[in-house]
Amino acid sequence: MKIEEMVEFFRSLCPIAYRSFPEGGALTLPYFVYFVDGDTTFRADGKVYGEWPDITLELYTEEKDFALENKIKQYFKENEIVYEHYENYVSSEKMLKNTFEFTL
Repeated sequence: MKIEEMVEFFRSLCPIAYRSFPEGGALTLPYFVYFVDGDTTFRADGKVYGEWPDITLELYTEEKDFALENKIKQYFKENEIVYEHYENYVSSEKMLKNTFEFTL
């Protein structure tokens, strides 16, 4: 799977941007932000044989949105993507941040 395919799916759920949205472009919740943290590589004998991006996807919502979170989890399951999920409350912004970390 390519990052572009993943982005298109999440864009069908709500707005999405890489790292951040443009300044002054305050969005209404919910929205996604994603970024590539680095790469996981398969290497041997001084060569890299495979490379996969490590991605963080953040979902920002005003309140707990079980339905949207379940759509994300279902997408990962259907595409056999192993992920970690964390939730935090961002008190300064009065919103929830759900973080999904995975390798494509």
